[in-house]
Formats: sequence, structure tokens, C-alpha cells
Amino acid sequence: MTELRQKYFSAAAADADPARNRQQQCEAYFYAGSKRLIAGDKTTARDYFQKCLATGVKNFCEYQSAAADLKALNATP
Repeated sequence: MTELRQKYFSAAAADADPARNRQQQCEAYFYAGSKRLIAGDKTTARDYFQKCLATGVKNFCEYQSAAADLKALNATP
């Protein structure tokens, strides 16, 4: 994803309510990471999954999946 696309993607997930904003950013980062992982771009996928976890929305399945994906990525050479 180009920087410009990432900027628009992140902006589309933004919300004025801080809690909802974190939730939507969590989802956005997870799906962006998944797309990059499927495309074979492990470095960018890892970055997005880390951003997903940084939201702290631990009760979302996207957060939990990002944690699992990061664990798998970090276990592979």
C-alpha cells in the first residue's frame, strides 16, 4: 500500500470518539496487514500488525489475530 493510500485508509477509519477511533484503527491495521501478508510483503504486514496491537483493543478478534500473525511471522526466518 502506498503512503498516500495508507493515509486515506487510516483517515477513513478515524472517528471523533477516542474509543471508537482505536477500535476502527485496530480493524483497519489488521486488514491492511493481512492484505500485505497475502501479497508476500512480510515486513509491511508486521508493521501493520504491530500498529494494530498498539491500539490496545484486546477484546477484538482482529487484535487477537494480529497477535497470532505476529507470533508466526517472528517465528519464521
